[in-house]
Amino acid sequence: MKAEYIAKKRIAAGCKVFLLLGLICIPAIQTQAQGREHRLVDHIEVNVAIPGGNDSLCTLKFLEEWVIDPQANSILKQVVEWDTCCSGFLGNLAVKNGTIPIRNISYEFHLLDPHLVASGNVAFPEPDSLDGPTRQLQEELIALITARNNFGDRYRLEDQLLSVIFHEEWSMDPASLEVTKRVRTIIPVIWQRRQTEAGDPVNDAETGLPVYYKNQLQQVNLRNP
Repeated sequence: MKAEYIAKKRIAAGCKVFLLLGLICIPAIQTQAQGREHRLVDHIEVNVAIPGGNDSLCTLKFLEEWVIDPQANSILKQVVEWDTCCSGFLGNLAVKNGTIPIRNISYEFHLLDPHLVASGNVAFPEPDSLDGPTRQLQEELIALITARNNFGDRYRLEDQLLSVIFHEEWSMDPASLEVTKRVRTIIPVIWQRRQTEAGDPVNDAETGLPVYYKNQLQQVNLRNP
């Protein structure tokens, strides 16, 4: 079933780290591509469960370098540095076999504020909120996704692939606090504007924001070196 979604100026994607954390991820809009390497900044709000007390909300900031390789069927994420203003976050993570595992992470990474000219939405003046580096990131994701699937035959991916769901596993060195991320699978998410029978785009009556139907495509399994 397609979910109806009202787009917002900045979109916070919901995430869950099962058993350990509850995450709300704010994907970076700022990307700098150098060849196949993309440098991104991710701000993540972490809801830390404190035994016997109230949950604590803190913010993690990751500086990452991504390499998307369609031929190797992989996405490599290297955490260059990260910081947090919440000391309680580290205190609630358990060490196992010399490392801190953070498993079963799932979150939706939004490529842009979805207010393209083609949408017909007039609430925002931007001619196109998908800048050049982010467009290149999208193109490489499309190449990875279509290398083994025919999604491009059914959808206009350049216009409709506006987010990707990542399934990852993280681990942290308790001594150096170095974080390693492994991308296991991704799910492409297609966004389609709600329209009238005549094909005119429909915006939300109260906010004037565009309304989309989101459709998750088949999961794409990735390799990890």
